[in-house]
Amino acid sequence: MKVHYKMSIFTAIFIVISIIFYTMFNLKTELNDEKNRFSKKIEKNNIIIKNTLEESMWMLNEEIIRKNIDFFLEDSEIIRIKVYDNFIHIDVGDDKNFINKIKQKFVLKKENIVIGNLEIIYSNDARLNEIQEKTKFIYRFMYFLIILIFFINYAILKYINKPINDLLYGLKEVEKGNLDIAINVKSNDEYKIIANRFNKMVRTLKLDRKNILTKEKQLKIAKNEAIAYSEELKKLNEELENIIVKRTEQLEKERKKAVEANSAKDRFLANISHEMRTPLTPIIGFTKNLITNIKDAEVVKKLKIIKEAGEKLLNLTDELLKFVKLDKYEINIEKEEINLREFFNNIYEFTKNRAEVKNLKYEINLDENLPEIIYFDNMKLYEIVINIIQNAIKYTDKGFVLVEIAYENNSLIFDVYDSGIGIPKEKLEHIFEAFEQVNIQSEGIGLGLNIVKRFVKSLNGKINIDSFVGKGTHLNIVLPIEKNENIIKNSLMKKIDSIEQVEKKILTLKALIKIPLRLEKLYEYIENGEIESFNKEIHSLKGVTGNYKFDELYEIVLKIEKINKNEINVLKEYLKRIKNIIATIDFKKILLELIKNREIKILIAEDLEENRELLKLLLDSKSFNVDYVNDGEEAYEKYSKNKYDLLLLDIQMPKLTGIEVVEKIRKNEIENKNKILALTAHGFIKNIKEYKRIGFDDFISKPIDEIILYSKIYEYIK
Repeated sequence: MKVHYKMSIFTAIFIVISIIFYTMFNLKTELNDEKNRFSKKIEKNNIIIKNTLEESMWMLNEEIIRKNIDFFLEDSEIIRIKVYDNFIHIDVGDDKNFINKIKQKFVLKKENIVIGNLEIIYSNDARLNEIQEKTKFIYRFMYFLIILIFFINYAILKYINKPINDLLYGLKEVEKGNLDIAINVKSNDEYKIIANRFNKMVRTLKLDRKNILTKEKQLKIAKNEAIAYSEELKKLNEELENIIVKRTEQLEKERKKAVEANSAKDRFLANISHEMRTPLTPIIGFTKNLITNIKDAEVVKKLKIIKEAGEKLLNLTDELLKFVKLDKYEINIEKEEINLREFFNNIYEFTKNRAEVKNLKYEINLDENLPEIIYFDNMKLYEIVINIIQNAIKYTDKGFVLVEIAYENNSLIFDVYDSGIGIPKEKLEHIFEAFEQVNIQSEGIGLGLNIVKRFVKSLNGKINIDSFVGKGTHLNIVLPIEKNENIIKNSLMKKIDSIEQVEKKILTLKALIKIPLRLEKLYEYIENGEIESFNKEIHSLKGVTGNYKFDELYEIVLKIEKINKNEINVLKEYLKRIKNIIATIDFKKILLELIKNREIKILIAEDLEENRELLKLLLDSKSFNVDYVNDGEEAYEKYSKNKYDLLLLDIQMPKLTGIEVVEKIRKNEIENKNKILALTAHGFIKNIKEYKRIGFDDFISKPIDEIILYSKIYEYIK
């Protein structure tokens, strides 16, 4: 009520002030206008009256003068005119009862001769009275308006305040806790809506309070029940702790089993690696030797096919082991020079027998624009081509298999067409997935096309396939390649042979025979992520290749120095180039030159006869005196009775393993005087580190790389 009352008073005062201000403003404006009008009128009348009376006075005609004066006196605002001179004196009008008078005096002249005087008196009292009447009317209207506003405001305040007061009263009652209150508003407007909602709110509060009281009772009951269950919960908690202890013990047992299983998996992979790689040692080794010694071109051609097949099988073995072992399969690219026509001729020779057995028309057509030499990953290219051709032959029972090889836009393009069984549409989108086959009767385990797709992707290529059931399949592969116009021509041996000074020649041979070992270290540093060691070794290799003018190698080493060492694939590609260059060097000849006039006593323990035969072939020279044994027990017995410059021990042998032999030797030695190398097909880095920790000085991987063999023999017998 107070707030609204104050607002009403303020409103009324504001209205009154506004009216007064407006009225005063209008009166003042009207008064100013009247003064301006009156002043202008006096000025104008003065001139007219003066001029008129000057003419009349010049004629000295009193009657005319009086008529003129009477005429001017008809103006209600001129109350008196007086004219006089020596002869005439006229004074007309009365100014006694007027308050606002203005007296004007003039000298009457005619041709600059004074002829009399004039006095005019003006009064504006009549006009001012009119303004005052207006003012009185306005004030009366203002008083009436104020009274009217007061009554209207009172009525409005009464209409508004009563519902508000009722609401305030209701709120106060609710604050006190009285929820039986209800507000009754008779009007049908917003106040009734507010009142109804207020009443609804109060009813809800009343119901909620009732519910709360009920809940409180229930909570008291629940509290008592909780106290009653507390002891039972304590007992359950103790039982749960006992269960957790037992479960923890069980989980620990399971963890140990998992560790053992993981260890067994590693052992399985190591054994698989050994069993698959070991027979490849004599296959590749003997084939290389036969290629060197046999003169029959046709036989050499077939031997090269065997050698390449063995090398590719070795590469595929490594890739499959990675496929099994690693969660994320990573393929390294290792480029080298490939003679395309020779490459595809070998592929044809290797695959044509299968096509002939089925009486298929089988051709490999080479585009005449095909470059002679390319720089590419030989193993990946072989796996891609051999897989897609063998697949085409496998699934074609009659008709043809046509392979077309073209070169376009710096890309090698393979198109393989066959008239085979075809692939159903629902199989096409899954055909490149691992272990996926066209039908369950298919040979193999379904990794061929998956490996092809992986290799094509790793080589930045594209692969597409179209097929119709019962009609045949068309498979298209596009691989970007780079031609190698400048075929590397190894001149290292020519340079060495041209050195006449014996001591300089020996130093050069020593530097050259160590390069394979440096290369092996560089590969190891890359695999282990030892960038600092890699940089140091590269710096040393640069010094060696530069000082001894191994120009081809020196240029590659300079390029390696500039490469970001995190670009592992690029580094491996350049290391592969070094490997390709030194592969043309006769390291056996270099080794024999360096150990001339010496006899090197070597013990070799290898349980596979074919591997022993290969090593005999590789070490066939008067400079080597080699004892061969086929088990670990015999190896230790030989060692005990003889003195050797070098021991080569296979890791897995009957009776005593290579590891057990080394442990016995090192146990009985005062110092590690005997130089012992491990012959192993276990190519995993952690295995190699373990061998060195046990007591091996170094290792030679299977299949045996004869370059590494000669290089390491010299390293440990010098």
